[in-house]
Amino acid sequence: VSTSSRLACSRMSNLTAGRDFVASATTAHLTTLYEEADYVLFAVIRASSNPSSPDYFNYAGYTSFATDADMLSYIETARTHSLYSFNVDVTASDRLLTLATLGSGNESLVLLFRQIR
Repeated sequence: VSTSSRLACSRMSNLTAGRDFVASATTAHLTTLYEEADYVLFAVIRASSNPSSPDYFNYAGYTSFATDADMLSYIETARTHSLYSFNVDVTASDRLLTLATLGSGNESLVLLFRQIR
């Protein structure tokens, strides 16, 4: 995955440093053996892996969704936990990309993108 040059050259912790930095690094380009796609950022989450924490967000537990309502609920939960608000619409038919870094202890920084239509 490559992201905008500023994001690629900076530490992920900068994403929690301020809205200006985040606004400059809102796209990602994914290249695999089978496809290339561009994505736009819609949530930046500092997530705990401790289910009893108010910062808990189970980003790894959803590789697919049984219903559109399940996906929309996940998206809304992500938006609620996001450190920043993004003016990006996300629908149940969108493809999502989740990038996560493991921080110290039970904390992760999670970036959620939707594929650009």
